[in-house]
Amino acid sequence: MRTSDRRVRRRLARAIRKRARGAVVLLYHRVGDGDTDAQLLSVAPERFAEHLELIVGEEEILSLADLALAVRSGGDLPGRGVAVTFDDGYADNLIAAKPLLERRGVPATVFVTAGLLGGRFWWDELERLLLRPGRLPRLVSLEIGDEELRVDLGEDADYGAGRAARVTRWTVLDRNDPGPRQRLYRLLADRLRPLEHDERERVIDRLRAVTAPDEPNGAAARRPLTLAELQRLAAHGLIDVGAHTVTHPVLAALPQARQREEIEGSKARLEEAFGRPVRAFSYPYGTIASFDDSTVRLVRGAGFTHACANVQDRVGGGTDLYRIPRLLVRDWSGDELARRLSQLRA
Repeated sequence: MRTSDRRVRRRLARAIRKRARGAVVLLYHRVGDGDTDAQLLSVAPERFAEHLELIVGEEEILSLADLALAVRSGGDLPGRGVAVTFDDGYADNLIAAKPLLERRGVPATVFVTAGLLGGRFWWDELERLLLRPGRLPRLVSLEIGDEELRVDLGEDADYGAGRAARVTRWTVLDRNDPGPRQRLYRLLADRLRPLEHDERERVIDRLRAVTAPDEPNGAAARRPLTLAELQRLAAHGLIDVGAHTVTHPVLAALPQARQREEIEGSKARLEEAFGRPVRAFSYPYGTIASFDDSTVRLVRGAGFTHACANVQDRVGGGTDLYRIPRLLVRDWSGDELARRLSQLRA
């Protein structure tokens, strides 16, 4: 694209954005590169830098806490406000995202899965075992609760680098599965999501026992922050830490006693680590089906002052502070993010 065309496009996008108003909370997960991203959680560092350039130049930047305070107090909300948040607590939030945030002076809230610090996220381990090069038995059979899941991998049992490279762009949003490994990943992801942490880990342990990945240590695997890294991330005050449960369950699938343990436990662990109150919470998965009214009551009762969902909308004076909507950001260009913001505010 010629420079003159790019300038015309940017002027047009700026004119559209000026007519669109409303505060928006952005939801990120990872800032990093990778050859597979089945759950679409990664935004490349250069893309993230574009996003920050856009919002610094065109938006009023504020922290999530300040946005929540404005809603609570009934004060004037910024006409074009943006707050930045991250879910889960990936190590690249420190390694890749924080330097870019610091360079632009953009505050962010990182919601941390308190019981998985220094551990692993089940969806990433599943991706490493199934979608990266390696060997599995031709017939994979796994017991999940009362169900036996059986998938014949055929020639994909021995999954070479060439075969894996041809389908790296596959994600769970694709309608078709290019092979049996993607089908198995989709089936397992759907069945593992509502399970308790220990049962999920038992299934993954059984899968790991019959898998011989070419990268046994997961050289390209994503990982959660360690406690020391989390403390570095939150140093100097630009980044606030919020709670995201202990083990990242679907809260609505749990009895209230277990929900309380996950919600209150995450708050207690993080407050012990930092020696200060943790006021913000984010519901794992965050969709309407993943938490309910009883979950909200437990979050409020635990002492959180606001909580974020994964439901797309802008923030206004009547926004429920325990159901703050967010725009889930993918690996978009800066112009695409501008378009999405304008569309959301229209």
